[in-house]
Amino acid sequence: MSIFNQESIYKKRLDYHASHSGFSVTEGLVSVMLVGVVTVGLSNLMGQAFKRVHDLKEKEDRVATGNYLLQFTDCDKTMADPKFEDACTKNLPVNLRDKDDNIILTSNGSRFDQLNVYNRCDGGAIFIGANTDKAPSVIPLLGGVPILCVSKIPPEFKNPVTMTINFVSVGKNLSITAVFVAKSVTTEPNGRRVAEMAVVEGSLKSVASGDFPEELARQLTAGALTAKAIFDPKNSNAPYAFNANLETKKLVFGGRDLGDQRFNMSQSGRTLNFEQNEGDVQALQTTVTREASADCKIKSNGKDPTPGNLHFTLTEEAPCDFLLPTLQITDIATAEKFDVDIGSYWVYPRWGAPDYAHGFGKTPNLSIVSRPGRNRKIMAIGAGKKIERVTLAIDNGFMLAQPDGKVYLLADAGNYLKSEVGNHKWEDVALFWLNSLKSASATFKNAGKIERLAPNSQTVFKKGSVIGLYDDTPDMGGKIDVDSLTKYVVTNNISLNWSIAEDRPKQK
Repeated sequence: MSIFNQESIYKKRLDYHASHSGFSVTEGLVSVMLVGVVTVGLSNLMGQAFKRVHDLKEKEDRVATGNYLLQFTDCDKTMADPKFEDACTKNLPVNLRDKDDNIILTSNGSRFDQLNVYNRCDGGAIFIGANTDKAPSVIPLLGGVPILCVSKIPPEFKNPVTMTINFVSVGKNLSITAVFVAKSVTTEPNGRRVAEMAVVEGSLKSVASGDFPEELARQLTAGALTAKAIFDPKNSNAPYAFNANLETKKLVFGGRDLGDQRFNMSQSGRTLNFEQNEGDVQALQTTVTREASADCKIKSNGKDPTPGNLHFTLTEEAPCDFLLPTLQITDIATAEKFDVDIGSYWVYPRWGAPDYAHGFGKTPNLSIVSRPGRNRKIMAIGAGKKIERVTLAIDNGFMLAQPDGKVYLLADAGNYLKSEVGNHKWEDVALFWLNSLKSASATFKNAGKIERLAPNSQTVFKKGSVIGLYDDTPDMGGKIDVDSLTKYVVTNNISLNWSIAEDRPKQK
């Protein structure tokens, strides 16, 4: 059969099926094609519809979230946050708060439905933006218009101020630091602006060094720290002032109940950058009685002064270098004992003559007050401060000789030097004493030429030194308590100094 015949048969079959199905083959093919087109079209339409719905939902969420934050943010509560001023100065995020002081948008960002919402503050203008998990780019809310919580703090107080407080003693220190920001500012009728300062939350820190008392450090750090800053435009020399107070409750130190204490700190200057030393804190002063040295016991030689001598050695040679800030001296008439600063020279006005046996002149601020009888009152002054009013008379004074030939006059009541034969200046007696020590002790055999010196509380006396008694006339006698003589009272002072520094933003 030829191919033409096969084609004829195939066409007849198609015609048969077409006549019995009601449409032609061409129509069937077209129908199939139309169904495919409609399906694709519907799919595209549905996808676009879903996208429009999704975009609309996100847009509605953005609008709703922005309006919510705009409506419920309470600027007074938000600005009361101690970190607000610092954050707005540095273009950082802040905590947005409502009128009930609830945080409705944290500085770290918050989740609202499908939105991740963030903010940043620029000088009180709070800009809000959001992204989604699928679209990380942050898009502004509220059309980019910020929520305005404009600071009421004038430019003079816009920057944070760091305060450092130091409680200092020898070999020990407590340093307290805190960052202050202006919380509110009032303007007085005279034009002065006064800022109430607040400590930024978490900024207060303390560090103790040396052997600063741990319990005292804890109490001081726990105290309430408050401050005010003042700007006076009329004071061109020092327009700024800073007044701070550290208040402690029921302070206990050195075994004493000190009650409530208030440490005041105040200074003024051209800027909010200065330092101030408030000096010793009287409430924190303690006293301790010590030997001449913690590791060096000055021992008596067991002998007492006898008449007929101008000088007398009272102690054995010191086993090490030592300090001797004070001497304990017994009044010759009353047997009362008093602590007298090393290098104290006064005059026992018994004889009425014009010269001093000690030769150094009277110590400034040592004054005599007359009273009936042979004794007189003096005012003993140490380290620039009054110690006590005492009745004290000695005849004459105490010396210390070092193996190198230096001889110190430790303390002296300086009976008037008279012109009669037998009276001697202490310098002459010191030379006699040193020569006798050279011949009696190998420690002193190489002592050089004598040096006659006046000591002070910081003088370090050399190993091998001895303490002696002298009299300008050879009539000394009595008994000396060397153990008491070589004990001294140590006053431990803790001073207070502080500084402030304004944290100005870096210039871009």
